[in-house]
Amino acid sequence: MHEWLKSGQVLCRLLNAIKPNTVSVVTTTDAPFSEMENISSFMSGARALGVPEYTMFGVLDLYEEKNMDSVTMLIW
Repeated sequence: MHEWLKSGQVLCRLLNAIKPNTVSVVTTTDAPFSEMENISSFMSGARALGVPEYTMFGVLDLYEEKNMDSVTMLIW
């Protein structure tokens, strides 16, 4: 699951499927900075849609596979 979500693209597309244009730019390059930017954009979009702060995970939790439980709980 980590490899599938690491770039943040899937998460950004998920938000945009729920509410179009929540994430205005989804970067498709595989550069670490771009991938972390996508994750950050997902987090900002989730907050804008009303996801409670206590359910959020950090960018590095996903990117570095440090706390995948929190990632799973948020998208579940």
